[in-house]
Amino acid sequence: MYIEQTIKSVIEQKGNFEIEYIIMDGKSTDNTVKILKKYEKKLKGNKKIKFIWKSEKDKGQSDAINKGLKICSGDILAYINSDDYYEKDAFRNIIKEFEKNKKISFVYGKCPVVNEEDKEIRKGIRRIRRFLGRKYSYRKLLIVNFIPQPATFWKKEIYDKYGGFDVKHHLCMDYEYWLRIGQEFKGKYVNKNISNFRWYSQSKSGSGYKKQFKEDLNVAKKYGQKYKFSLFLHEITYRGIVFIYDVMRVMRI
Repeated sequence: MYIEQTIKSVIEQKGNFEIEYIIMDGKSTDNTVKILKKYEKKLKGNKKIKFIWKSEKDKGQSDAINKGLKICSGDILAYINSDDYYEKDAFRNIIKEFEKNKKISFVYGKCPVVNEEDKEIRKGIRRIRRFLGRKYSYRKLLIVNFIPQPATFWKKEIYDKYGGFDVKHHLCMDYEYWLRIGQEFKGKYVNKNISNFRWYSQSKSGSGYKKQFKEDLNVAKKYGQKYKFSLFLHEITYRGIVFIYDVMRVMRI
């Protein structure tokens, strides 16, 4: 539905870097493949953008992401879903942050939530998560997932050591990954709008938030046994977030 906007947000990035763009399509029955063929033709011969796509059955989103990561050859990795899109200077801003501090292994920035018309919504929740994420802390991460997946980039050395996403998780695979790698690697916040996360009632996040937040809690319990107070706060936060989302759903905001 929004995949062309997503593709453009990637291939229109400007800067002194090369892009390896891998798209994994799970045998779509809409016009996705037609769009992919269109851009494959358009980008043929482009020396700065390597455009690769596959349309094949997978075992879910985590499995599809892992298939893409497995063939990546770049130094910095990321993934973005077909509903979301990057800001104009996203890649340039992220690379600057990596170059500024060679010890940083993953970087995340701001990620506004938008609706079907690209208008920002749910600003209050974004402000809270941005406030929590300004200074990275593993203890805080165990309380709430303040790392926005579409605005997060990590070095390939992390993938080489920890592999890909856990295919058992379909709703919180990103949170599980941040907690897994966060035991060793520290993240860095960049105060820039990097990407936009689309929320609508038919999306996975829009329809399954209760199950997602419950999975978040269970994942936190898996990795946070040494941080009992953080888990206690996560339990309280979980109940509060579900209540807020229930209210917003009733009010349609």
